[in-house]
Amino acid sequence: MTKEKRKRIFGISLIIVSVCSLYFVPWRVVRAWIRPLPDTIQEQLASAIDDGFDGMIAYVDRAGQPPQYFAAGWHDRDAKLPANPHALFKIASIGKLYA
Repeated sequence: MTKEKRKRIFGISLIIVSVCSLYFVPWRVVRAWIRPLPDTIQEQLASAIDDGFDGMIAYVDRAGQPPQYFAAGWHDRDAKLPANPHALFKIASIGKLYA
């Protein structure tokens, strides 16, 4: 096999693998990321729920102001419980405590 033929096979293989990898892209996250930001945090959460997320909670703590809580979607979709901004969640990594 000549060097030129190997280069052509490698190039075609690279293109095929690149196209096939598009199947694994989290498109709903990409769609939420490229859309312009709404005016309020609550609108941003509602937009994410429209993209297919089950529920979201946001906590905003600004210096000199009281903390703000925002929620949208479901805390428990099967029981029809709306998202509660004061709900407690178990977290999997210790680093999230400091983020």
